[in-house]
Formats: sequence, C-alpha cells, structure tokens
Amino acid sequence: MTFMIAAYAVFWIATFVFAFSIFSRQQSLRRDLELMEQLLESQEKRDQG
Repeated sequence: MTFMIAAYAVFWIATFVFAFSIFSRQQSLRRDLELMEQLLESQEKRDQG
C-alpha cells in the first residue's frame, strides 16, 4: 500500500512539474513573439520612412 501512495505522489508531482514547464515555455514564447512583432513593426516603419 505504501508503494501505491508513493507512486501516486510521484505521478502527481511529475504532472505538476510538467504543467509548470509548459506554462513557463508558453510565457517565454509569448514574450519572444511580442518582441518579434515590435521588431517587425520598427523594420516596416524604417522601410517606409
């Protein structure tokens, strides 16, 4: 019975770590996308002006 409880604990800890990892990578990608959009806008303004 102890092993089953330990297995469930490991499973849930791994699940939360994985979910946090995905969330953190999504935030990083969002920041990168915003930076790329800003760079693209500044490049377009420079090309027009």
